Amino acid sequence: MGFYTVIGARLVGQQGYVCAFEPTPELADRIRHNCRINDFENVTVVESAVCNHNGTIEFGSNKFDISNSIKKAYERNKFNKIEVNAVSLDSYYEDNQIPDVIMIDIEGAEIEALKGSMFLIQNHKPALMIEVHWLGDDFLNFIEDNILPLGYKATTYSGDPIPKKEVTRYHALLVPDENYH
Repeated sequence: MGFYTVIGARLVGQQGYVCAFEPTPELADRIRHNCRINDFENVTVVESAVCNHNGTIEFGSNKFDISNSIKKAYERNKFNKIEVNAVSLDSYYEDNQIPDVIMIDIEGAEIEALKGSMFLIQNHKPALMIEVHWLGDDFLNFIEDNILPLGYKATTYSGDPIPKKEVTRYHALLVPDENYH
């Protein structure tokens, strides 16, 4: 509920800038509230799901549940299907400040978000911090085919290789490789 947004805003200081994307209205309001009580004026909350297109998308939401997702979470009983705004990072950042770091935690829709960010990744080389959910080989194949050829290296946050087997969740770190030519 804005935990990473608050950490990011504190780390970049008043000279930096944080943009948080949150499609669930209740969670977006909570992030705004947390930023207000911390006196962060360097945060913008965009009430949209990040994916590979602009428009609207079906979203599984249970208000304050942190596992809300565009990945058919509403098929599980505790989620309601709602329609939310959708945006690709490529289109959003055409008119906004380019990020140095992109942190993605979107409960299984990571590949869709990356597909909608390929121009930004290719041309501006932000570091990518990604909480990967239930994607197994699909995520590994996507980064091997699309991100690594752009001069990135990929590890987990701990520095270990990206898992080759399907695990429930892990944290991937993709950064530009300074040795890449």
